[in-house]
Parts: sequence; structure tokens; C-alpha cells
Amino acid sequence: MKLKNTHLAASLILALSLPNIASAATVVVSDLSAGGTYTIGVGDSATNAVYIASTTDAVATLTVNGSWNISGNESQLGGLYADDSSQNATLNIGSVGVVTVGSFWVADGWSSAGAPGNAPGTATINIAQGGQLVLSGGFGVRATYNLPSSYPTGFTKDGITNGDPSTPSALAVYTMLWNQGVLQKDGANIGAFGDNFSYSGGATAGTLTAIPEPSAALLGGLGMLALLRRRRA
Repeated sequence: MKLKNTHLAASLILALSLPNIASAATVVVSDLSAGGTYTIGVGDSATNAVYIASTTDAVATLTVNGSWNISGNESQLGGLYADDSSQNATLNIGSVGVVTVGSFWVADGWSSAGAPGNAPGTATINIAQGGQLVLSGGFGVRATYNLPSSYPTGFTKDGITNGDPSTPSALAVYTMLWNQGVLQKDGANIGAFGDNFSYSGGATAGTLTAIPEPSAALLGGLGMLALLRRRRA
């Protein structure tokens, strides 16, 4: 009788520990142009395009723990070009999250002369270790042109990686966003860009990955080694 109960308990523990694959679904991301929050859960996917905070005084946050694929579209993070200013927008990408966009426009602290009275907003891209931001077409960034000295050569008001050799590459844009504090890993902006992210691809298309800390990678390797030894035993 004890053996049966033990098997039942083990089965319950196993069932609770396994991901609920059947719950995965294709979701429609809420319209975040006017603000608000939305989360794409682990295992879920979304394919509709969305502007994240693109109306005056909007505050919006999109968290992607699953998959958001708009490879044939562009997305704007904090861009309000109707009145030439940026809004407060945050994109969070979880450790297994993948965001794929055709073109990704990021507006941070940007306001042109003569813009309406609202203060320029800030943009944040926070990627957890293992999370990925994939560009399938091109990359653009609209940033504060009041501080041109803080941007790489080739930037004025806009830096657009549209294949023009005179404009910065996607890697240069990501590096700039990290140096400006817009790009974060695990909610922090510490150290050099290359110590926190890897980029594979070209000037207008490629994959940005938040790399694991050495300690996390070591622990993961030790865990796999222990599992292999148990199987051999």
C-alpha cells in the first residue's frame, strides 16, 4: 500500500513540475499605443503588430515571456512622431522570450524644438539572460539630437540601419542604447555591452542575445554533468 502511495505522490510531483504545454496559445496583444501593460506568457505567441506608448503622455509596458513575431512589420517603442516627442515605454523580454521584428524604432528622451509641452519620455529595453531580440529587416532609432556628442559617428537626430553604409550598423545602435542606459540586462546596466550581450548578423538583420553570467553557465553545465552521471549509473 505504501508503494502505491509513493508512486502516486511521485506522479503528482512530476505532473506539477512539467510545463503545461497544452495551455500554449496564440494571443492578440492589447493595443498599447495609449498606454497600459500586457504580458505574453511562456509558451504563448503573438503575431500582431503593436505600438508601445505612441500617444501623448502614454506609459506602456509589454512583457514577452513567450514569442512575439512581427517579422513583416515594424514596432515603435515610445515613438510619437505626430508631435515630435518620445513617450514612456518599456519592453521586457524574459529568459525564454523571443521578439522578432522587421524594423524596431526606439524613441528615448527625444523632443524637437517647438514640440508640445509634454516632457520627453524614456524608453527601456530589458532583456533577461537567454532572451532574444531578432531583427528580420532593419533597425532604426530616434534619439535625443540635443546631445549629439553622446552618439556614435553617423548619428544626427536619427540613426537608421537601412543598408546605407554611412549609417550605423545594428550592432552600433545596440551598443549606443546600452551606453545610454536604454538597453538593460536583468533590469541592470552594468559593465560593457560585450560582457552582457552577443550579436550575430549583419547591419540590418540579426539576433541580439542576453548572455548568461559565467556562474550561471557553470552551474548549468555542472547540472547537466550530474544528470549524465546519474543516467550512466
